[in-house]
Amino acid sequence: MNKYKSLLINIGLFALNALATKLMAFILMPLYTLYFTSSEFGVMDMTTIVINLIFPVFTVSISNAVLRFVIDDKAHAKFYITEGLLVVFISCLIVFMCLPILNLSIFGGLGKYKCWFLISYIFCALQAYLAEVARAVDQIRLISISAVCSSLVMAGSAYIAIVLFKLGLIGYFISFIIGNVLASLIFMFGGKQWKWLSVRDWIKTRGIRKELYRYALPLAPNTVGWYVGTTFSRFLITGILGVGFSGLYAAASRIPNMLNALQQIFSSAWQVSSFQEYKKKSVEHFYSVIWSFYLVGMSLGSSVIILLSNWLASILMQKNFYNAWTLIPVLVFAFFVDSINNFQGVIFQAKMKTKSLMMTTLIGAVVCVTTTALTLNSMGIMGACFGVVLGNIAILIIRGRAVTQLMAVNWHYPMVVVLMAFIVVQVVMVVFVTTIPYIVPCALCVVQIVISVLFLSPYIKSFMASGE
Repeated sequence: MNKYKSLLINIGLFALNALATKLMAFILMPLYTLYFTSSEFGVMDMTTIVINLIFPVFTVSISNAVLRFVIDDKAHAKFYITEGLLVVFISCLIVFMCLPILNLSIFGGLGKYKCWFLISYIFCALQAYLAEVARAVDQIRLISISAVCSSLVMAGSAYIAIVLFKLGLIGYFISFIIGNVLASLIFMFGGKQWKWLSVRDWIKTRGIRKELYRYALPLAPNTVGWYVGTTFSRFLITGILGVGFSGLYAAASRIPNMLNALQQIFSSAWQVSSFQEYKKKSVEHFYSVIWSFYLVGMSLGSSVIILLSNWLASILMQKNFYNAWTLIPVLVFAFFVDSINNFQGVIFQAKMKTKSLMMTTLIGAVVCVTTTALTLNSMGIMGACFGVVLGNIAILIIRGRAVTQLMAVNWHYPMVVVLMAFIVVQVVMVVFVTTIPYIVPCALCVVQIVISVLFLSPYIKSFMASGE
């Protein structure tokens, strides 16, 4: 199959997956903000943060390594998949032993829900791992089916538990667990993934374990560092300003997450294509073409969300949550920079340079946390937003130089700077210089669209001429 066509098909399938998961969570946001206090919303968000933070650490990012190695070495797929599942089970035991830590104040009251948190982690981790296995063994359609079914069940159970039975935060945990249990069952039995589990293969081929962990271990701090760079500021907000402010920050983050959902759709498909194509001829041209369209898509999407941020907040953020709308444009710019970092990060993984990937991410995380800690008292929640921005820019500068030595991709850095400038000016006009008529940033967006079309026109003409 044509590599571009294959990528587009996978993007479409992952789009259905995102529509069922990210969009469902987005739709449920008014329900959560209506029935939860800001503190309860903060605890709910803290649950997601902690699970996403500890999963790659306690599993040493084994799911990413399984994806990479199964695609490249189908002969030993049963060993890789069995090894990965064993690591996931071990991580559940580690979480159980670490539950008392949730009593610390930085977790904003999550310690009151230890048992619910443990059950949530077990089935969330299992579902996340089996989804990566599905990607590795080319069951991408099954991922979409699982996402649609589990999301509908989760949404329905959330409405029943929270609205009808008035269970509050417990209702959220119940619906979250039910959704992940269903998804795990679909993968394991609907996709017959149990056939990829083999104790015999696991025992016979243990000699290749070293290479698997050599690749995986740097990805754990890399994933955590990236997550710290984008969300660890919420821990500082909770500890310094209180869990209520953390809830406001979390609510403001939900709208930029629309773009993040789009980026994750592409990233999931792109990672598979990148691993499949990196050894083939003309791979640099393939990467350059995809990068150009990706850059334009992410920049235009960011600009549109910035222009609509106030209007979106008025619809989706109820009660006092609306007051946090000014955070949205700054967080959107942080997302745009991070989207560039994510694209380049896939190339590091394809080239097995996970140690270098880890170092660039950790440096950015240090910048993010330091900036947030220094500005939170003086600037409030906005200081956390600036911390995320500066952390992602630090990663971009360092990683941008290193990636040019890995592959001869045309990164179009002058165009990157131009598009970043457009977005920064729009953020300033929308948030900080409100006396400027709204038509001005809208006009800038139109100019940005024209420049982007001119930039892509050579690639578009090439596609039309070649029939690709």
